[in-house]
Amino acid sequence: FSQEMENEVEKFYFNHYIKHYNEPHFKEAMASIPSLSQPDDHDFFDGCGSYPDFLQNSLVMSGIRRIATWYCFIIQHHMQQENFPKYDGSLVMGHNFLHTINGKLSILGVDTRSERTRTQVVSKYTWKQIFHVLAQIPETSEHLIVMLGIPIVFASAKKLEKPLTY
Repeated sequence: FSQEMENEVEKFYFNHYIKHYNEPHFKEAMASIPSLSQPDDHDFFDGCGSYPDFLQNSLVMSGIRRIATWYCFIIQHHMQQENFPKYDGSLVMGHNFLHTINGKLSILGVDTRSERTRTQVVSKYTWKQIFHVLAQIPETSEHLIVMLGIPIVFASAKKLEKPLTY
């Protein structure tokens, strides 16, 4: 992952966000509608996390994910760089969050893209952290919404089509 490649990826994500976040209707919506976002793997590149390990962990793919994560934290999560999540001092690729509104509605955003491989969606360490956070939901909370970037359970389309055709 050469410096030239890194510069091109940086330029791509910067221009991508500027183009899309500067669309008049999207800009108006983002300025007037409160929102929480939990990006999915397609926000980085199609299939991010579903490649074989030798490709997924290559310097090129890791470099792209690192830069895409940085822009995701800055633009979609509105984070300052010093608040980026870290584990053992290094940047964590994902971001899970719990947000409570008026003490009655809790929203859990689970990052199902950054630790995703062909054999896992979220690491055991992250699941422990998620359940630790869930235990902190206020007793006044009446509802929990869980936001997932990718489906955890995938139903076969053929099995779904059969009951719908009768």
